[in-house]
Amino acid sequence: MESLGESVPDYVRPALWCVNLENLNLERDASVIIFQVLNFGSHAACQWLISRYDRSRIQDLIRGSVASSWDSKSLNLWSLVFDVYPIKQNRECI
Repeated sequence: MESLGESVPDYVRPALWCVNLENLNLERDASVIIFQVLNFGSHAACQWLISRYDRSRIQDLIRGSVASSWDSKSLNLWSLVFDVYPIKQNRECI
C-alpha cells in the first residue's frame, strides 16, 4: 500500500487539509485527493496531480461530482481544461 507521506510533495499537503495524511492512500483515496487539489491546490500541486493521475480519471471525478460542492471558479477552470462538467448541479434533498 502506497503511503501518502512517502509520495506527496510538501507543497501538495496544504490542499489536503481535511484528511488524515497518515491514513491516506494515493489509489484508494484518489477521489478525495483529486477533488481537494483541484479546489484548493497551488499551481505546483495541480501540476503534480495531473502528472500523477490519468486525464480520464480526473474527468470521471469531475463528471460524477456535484457542481455545488466545488468552488465555482475552480470548477469553471477545470471544466474548461478537462472539457467536462458535473452531471448534477446540486445535491438532492429528500
